Amino acid sequence: MKAAIRDDNPVIFFEHKYLYRRTRKMSGEDYIVPLGKARVAREGRDLSVITYAAWSYRASRLLKF
Repeated sequence: MKAAIRDDNPVIFFEHKYLYRRTRKMSGEDYIVPLGKARVAREGRDLSVITYAAWSYRASRLLKF
């Protein structure tokens, strides 16, 4: 959300209600996820999983990233 707020271009921010009650430890530093760049969880040649929001959490648990 910080990257979307700070960006000069129009941005659509999606959030999923499934994530509202999920907790995660965060560092104290001002971390910003870069817009327009994908996160590669594990490199390979056989499968690509492209997802966002709650499905990112569920896919990582299912595929054990």
